[in-house]
Amino acid sequence: MRTTVDIEADLLAQLRRIADDEGVPFRHVLARIIRRGLAVREPVTAPERRTWPTYDLGAPVAADAADLKQRLASLDDEEWAARRRRETR
Repeated sequence: MRTTVDIEADLLAQLRRIADDEGVPFRHVLARIIRRGLAVREPVTAPERRTWPTYDLGAPVAADAADLKQRLASLDDEEWAARRRRETR
């Protein structure tokens, strides 16, 4: 069966070298290498489940949209000022 596969240049060179050294067609070398790789394939296992710590942040603060916008703007200004202080040290 014919198909098109993109093979990285370094792998292609190695496969061609093997085919030349053994005096066999490239497709035979490729098929043999693929079969060998599939035969030793390790079973796929689920990644280790992780848990993350949680923190109680207290009761939510009630704020209207204008107040929230002002607080966010001041945080951005404070963060920018802190970053500038670190950069100038």
